[in-house]
Amino acid sequence: MDPAKKLEVIKQVERDSVEEMKAYQVQQTKMGDNEDREQMAAQAKGLPFWRLMKELTMLGYFTSEDGIKSSFEYVPIPGKLEMIQMKPNQKSFAY
Repeated sequence: MDPAKKLEVIKQVERDSVEEMKAYQVQQTKMGDNEDREQMAAQAKGLPFWRLMKELTMLGYFTSEDGIKSSFEYVPIPGKLEMIQMKPNQKSFAY
């Protein structure tokens, strides 16, 4: 395929995936009689393949060293490591 056709196919897959996600976000009705259970069983569940692959690709990129360094200010250890006295109601740090 030529580049323009490839781009159009990818855009169409993305649009289809968005529509599937809208279908998956259907609000469940209250749990109760058999009619509700049948409705819940018929409801679409999970993630569309395209969305799952997109999310996993982004997760892999942003958790890689190259992804972090190109997208964020990468500081492996921010500041020096020392014991500090916590003040009342002070939140602790997480690195």
